Amino acid sequence: MLTKLQQMANVAFTGRNPVIKVFGSLMTGLALVTSDMDIAVTGLRIGGRDDMIDDLHSLAAQVQKW
Repeated sequence: MLTKLQQMANVAFTGRNPVIKVFGSLMTGLALVTSDMDIAVTGLRIGGRDDMIDDLHSLAAQVQKW
């Protein structure tokens, strides 16, 4: 799953070097079927708040396709 998330981040953040880190109950093995997924995206330079929001929407679109 982490590999798939990394691939989606690479598409969403083309030309940059995103690093996906998963944490929380998913990593501890305590996640339920209804649990959310906690991820952090590092390794990006973001110009400002609006750019960050656009980038997150791009990543969300990739996840929704999946």
